[in-house]
Amino acid sequence: MPRLIDVTCRWQRLSCRKLSSLKRETPAMKIDGYSGAYFVVNNVEVRSSILLLPHTGYLWRPQTFAEVTPNAFTLFRLLRPKLDVLIVGGGRSTPHLTEENYRQVSSICKAFELLKTEDACSLFNLMNEEGRHVGAALIRAGF
Repeated sequence: MPRLIDVTCRWQRLSCRKLSSLKRETPAMKIDGYSGAYFVVNNVEVRSSILLLPHTGYLWRPQTFAEVTPNAFTLFRLLRPKLDVLIVGGGRSTPHLTEENYRQVSSICKAFELLKTEDACSLFNLMNEEGRHVGAALIRAGF
């Protein structure tokens, strides 16, 4: 079972803490549960918004979709090759991207899905199990 490691890292202006130090030979990230107030990722309870990649997860600063800026997606821009799909979960409702956020997201992945967080969790798990190069940016729905 992965441990929660508190390591501060920075990509341009994006601040995040590493959720786990998983290597390629470890199991893929899986969202085991979601309550609106917290996620359970690989048996670790996380009370924050999160960014997920196939084998790694990060705590994410925005706590509502209104707080999401174009720089919030910078981590995904650093990936090579680009993500096949970026799944964005906007909390209780389907998020709507500003024009600037839309351009940012379009440039970092081949395709993206905007969903309620509950639906985004399921889609991330499905695509990650299929072995797709998928990422997720998930906002908690609240308490």
